[in-house]
Amino acid sequence: MTNSRSLRISAFNNWPAETVFPVQDQYLKLLKERNSPVPMVCGSLLEVEDPEFHTYVAYILDGLDALPTRPDWAFESFYIPLELEMKRIKLANGNINSSRFLEYKAFLGGLDSVTTDTLASFIALAPLQTCEFVAKRILDAVNTANEEKQLYNRAKDALGLQLFTSFRAKYGTNGDGTNIRKAGSLIQLILKGKQIEIGGIVFNTNSIDRIGILSTFMMPSMRNDRFHGNVFPSFRSSAYKLKNYAGAQFSATSTFLLTLVAIAIRWPESLSEDNLRSVIDKNSNLFLSIFDKQLQK
Repeated sequence: MTNSRSLRISAFNNWPAETVFPVQDQYLKLLKERNSPVPMVCGSLLEVEDPEFHTYVAYILDGLDALPTRPDWAFESFYIPLELEMKRIKLANGNINSSRFLEYKAFLGGLDSVTTDTLASFIALAPLQTCEFVAKRILDAVNTANEEKQLYNRAKDALGLQLFTSFRAKYGTNGDGTNIRKAGSLIQLILKGKQIEIGGIVFNTNSIDRIGILSTFMMPSMRNDRFHGNVFPSFRSSAYKLKNYAGAQFSATSTFLLTLVAIAIRWPESLSEDNLRSVIDKNSNLFLSIFDKQLQK
């Protein structure tokens, strides 16, 4: 096995020559086996004159250029226009005390239900590794210090108070691997749209609820963890496997699709909902064709 510590030093000393780390090499071989040079379908847009539209597209292009090997970078670039849109919606609504994440969730009501159902069908492909991250961060959240209180409030907003309370009562704050895996499996069932029962209470979610778990909690939590250096840089470690690529690409693609949602609602002359649904469907099929063996790992 390649020593990743030595490889990182070698990569530094030999820069700007490109160094391909073992998991990156495995991933490129997987894409070749699946006859998929890139792991995402972007569709097409028609040009509009609005400068804000072009700002969003420029950030999207930065993300696309990071693929296929750095979906973590792609996620960060795709998240910028999504966050800009959340802030714009909050400002337009004039409620300074509201959550921009909940404002965006309400904004999704501007879509046809067929479109939100199509988007939820992609979210249903969430890998277990991603769901374990969501579960761990929900259980980590505490209602005390400012940063942690924000995490706590986002988790509560994403799940709804009753499900949030029941979920934490069931799994507590036990961070061992077995407990997190069980909690992650339950999150995966929720994102698949399955009815669940906790403590005798039955919970059902609709498509916008499940989209909101990503936009309100998963995405900002991932972004904040990366920004604050709470995670080891992806794909530069021997601990990273193909399942980590599945998780990272799911995050990148789902964030990309939510940014396209904003474009479709605000600039329908550039992207119709019919075309948006087609892009979502194509990404669902492509993601499953590449990562089908990684979803439960």
